[in-house]
Amino acid sequence: MILYLRIGMIRVVVIEDDHDGAEVLAECLRIKGIDVLEKGYNGLEAVQLYKKLKPDFVLLDMLMPFYDGFYGLRKILEFDPKAKVIIVSASIDQDEKEKLTKLGASAIVSKPYEIDALIGALHTINKEKENNLKTRPIII
Repeated sequence: MILYLRIGMIRVVVIEDDHDGAEVLAECLRIKGIDVLEKGYNGLEAVQLYKKLKPDFVLLDMLMPFYDGFYGLRKILEFDPKAKVIIVSASIDQDEKEKLTKLGASAIVSKPYEIDALIGALHTINKEKENNLKTRPIII
């Protein structure tokens, strides 16, 4: 059994079907002081990693083979309605943004994005979570 000591570091799981993209994002997050627990490559792995690791956040791509981001988002929130899932994806139109918001996404970050904007969203949502505040999803 792995126990994690909370010392203020935000813990995330990165889910991205592009292996190189997942590695680059994970490394950028680590450089910025975010603890990347694991990487996964489809919606099913997102659910499995969430259940196993209980991260503070799941950073979830939408367009993936086999099990997409909608599957991952729905199943994670069925398992834990308080889970924080940030959608990080290209090609999200307004209808999809509304659907993701209704499903319970904590934030929607469109690719390409500035890493500091993503880090800012993580910190903002984490602070709201720690203070038991409920706000509208962040859309970047």
